[in-house]
Amino acid sequence: MNRVVPLLALVVCCASFDPQIQSVQAFRALRDRGDDAAAASYLTPDSRIWFTAKKGEGSPFGHGHEAWHHWDLYFHGRTTFTHWSAHDGVVSAIGHETNDYYRLLDWKPPPFRMTWWLTSDHKIHEILFEPLGKSTSRLDQFRAWAAVVHPGELADLMPTGEIDPTGDRAERWRALLIEWRLAARLPAVR
Repeated sequence: MNRVVPLLALVVCCASFDPQIQSVQAFRALRDRGDDAAAASYLTPDSRIWFTAKKGEGSPFGHGHEAWHHWDLYFHGRTTFTHWSAHDGVVSAIGHETNDYYRLLDWKPPPFRMTWWLTSDHKIHEILFEPLGKSTSRLDQFRAWAAVVHPGELADLMPTGEIDPTGDRAERWRALLIEWRLAARLPAVR
C-alpha cells in the first residue's frame, strides 16, 4: 500500500505535464478569459462539437461559429475539470458546470465528460460533450408558466422544444426567468 500512494501521485502529477492536456487546458484558460482570438489558435479551421453522442456532422466550433459562446459568457458560465487523461491524441476530463441560467432555474446539472480529439500538432479538431446522469430543475414549472403568460416568447426561445441560444435569446431568457421567479415567489438570484 505504501508504494501505491507515491505511484498514484506520480501519475496524477505527470498527467498535468502531458502536452496534449496542456494544449486543451491552455485553450480552456484563454476561452475563460474571453481571449477568443488566442483560443482559436488551438483549434483547427474545421473544428466541430457534438452533444451527447458523436453522430452526424456535429456543429462548427470556434472561429465565430458556435451558437453557445454568447450564452455561456452572458450567463457567466464556469466549468471546472478533474480526472484528466490523454492517450493517442484524445484528451478527456470530467466537468462540473454552473451558470446564472442554472441558478435561475434551481438547476442541478450532472457532471459531464468532455473529450477533445487533437491533431498531431495538438490542435483541437473535434469535441464531444456527454452528460453523465440526469439533471433536476424547475424548467417544467417555468415552461408551464411561460406557456400561459408568454406563449409566443417561449415558442421563439425554444422553437424546436430545445433552447436556441442564438441572437438576443440569452438576454430574453434572463428577463423571463426573473419575471417567473417573482410570480412564483421564489427567492431572488443574485
